[in-house]
Amino acid sequence: GWWTLAGTKMSKSLGNAIDPMGYAATYGPDALRWFLMREMAVGQDAEFSDERFRARYDADLGNEWGNLLSRTLTMIGKFSEGRVPEPEHELGGPTEPRELAGVLLTALPGLVDDVAFHRVGEDVQGLLRAGNRLVDATQPWKLAKDPAKAGLLRDVLYTLAETCRIAATALSPILPEQAPEALRQLGVTPPTDLRTSLIWGGLVPGTVTAKAEVLFPRIETKPS
Repeated sequence: GWWTLAGTKMSKSLGNAIDPMGYAATYGPDALRWFLMREMAVGQDAEFSDERFRARYDADLGNEWGNLLSRTLTMIGKFSEGRVPEPEHELGGPTEPRELAGVLLTALPGLVDDVAFHRVGEDVQGLLRAGNRLVDATQPWKLAKDPAKAGLLRDVLYTLAETCRIAATALSPILPEQAPEALRQLGVTPPTDLRTSLIWGGLVPGTVTAKAEVLFPRIETKPS
């Protein structure tokens, strides 16, 4: 299908085509892949603008994905000596991220068969949003001040780390540079069997994590 820019059809012959290599060079090829997957359903018209790209980059990659990974690794470093904690309840107990990870595991084969990669992006993004909501709801930095909440803190930290692992695993075919880097920071090797690796509970307690490094710095922090 055609791309449209601000309501105008784009093509080489019209002289208004956008050079994707410029975006890949500035923001990284993974950021461009993410935008294409999230915004452009296969076989349908799509719209591209610089403003739309920047908004998607900051909202998804900066605020949700990068933010959750950074928060998680920082808190594990501060409150669990840099190791994935042993949860008090099995696999961190029942939580919204765990439930959504199960939904993703079930839905993924059908979405891939239907070439519905934009839906894969939506489901992973929903998982990441649930992880950030869990941080806001439980406030682990407050739990860490109360010895009676130590078990809950371990559950939350394990759940957050597993949320990040599953998100990075699901995105590894789409973000071949940054997803493996996220897994490295979590102390995990890239998956050899994608479906098996998406099963909740694959992260082993005691795994040594790395210091958080920003995967997708917000656009306004980039040099102009």
